[in-house]
Amino acid sequence: MSAEDAVSYMKVLREKYRTKHVCCDTLKLIADGTVEEHTALLFSAYADEPDNYGSELLGEEDMARAASLAAKEGFSVHIHAIGDKAVNRALTVLVGLGSISGTKTIAHNQLYSKDDKQRIAANGDIFFQTTPHWAKRDAFTLQSIGQERYEAQFPIGTMMKRQVPVTFGSDSCLEERTANAFLGMYEAIVSGDTAPDRESCLLAYTLRGARQLKADGVTGSICEGKSADFVVLDRDVMQCAPEEMKETTVLRTYFEGEMVYGE
Repeated sequence: MSAEDAVSYMKVLREKYRTKHVCCDTLKLIADGTVEEHTALLFSAYADEPDNYGSELLGEEDMARAASLAAKEGFSVHIHAIGDKAVNRALTVLVGLGSISGTKTIAHNQLYSKDDKQRIAANGDIFFQTTPHWAKRDAFTLQSIGQERYEAQFPIGTMMKRQVPVTFGSDSCLEERTANAFLGMYEAIVSGDTAPDRESCLLAYTLRGARQLKADGVTGSICEGKSADFVVLDRDVMQCAPEEMKETTVLRTYFEGEMVYGE
């Protein structure tokens, strides 16, 4: 299927499945694989496989063409990029789009070159989306990418301090624990490259996430005119000890002002 045909099909799906709570308005492109499979695309080879630089799943030119066509039709553009070379290409594609009606996002963001940390901060309108649970340290990753990259991976705190719009989400279909936002906040604070503050982590799960989805006029914060979507917790996650954050329990969940979980 050509890029033109794919975008035409996306337009059909957008209208077919649009409801009050569902909007199929984002193109996701896959630039590379993962560090776990040694397919994340790197500038320098894997530490334990000196001839392996990872895999290119979509080339920069193909991504740029598809992204441009989709953006012109009002779609947001979301690029999976984990290795530093894949991130570099994703940034080039998204910066090249200029201002668009949708949003521009890089997902996962495990490894960054120094120049690209500066480039995403200077651009200002590209969302840095990740799953903070993955920032934890482990021997396999250290062996795979070496000490220097290992210490610099998932630059969550650095991005927040540079005013990059950081959002948190989950791959809960693959790993149930990543659906736990309070465990995610804990991991971001104790395991990232630089510890972010709690308010920034909370915003990454709420208002900034809504902005990434272009839903901040409806949800993401509690204020007059928005949907009453919120949870009641068993503790104050902004004040409790970091270790206690990951034990947080949801007592009640409200959606559009109606309690949908709890007693």
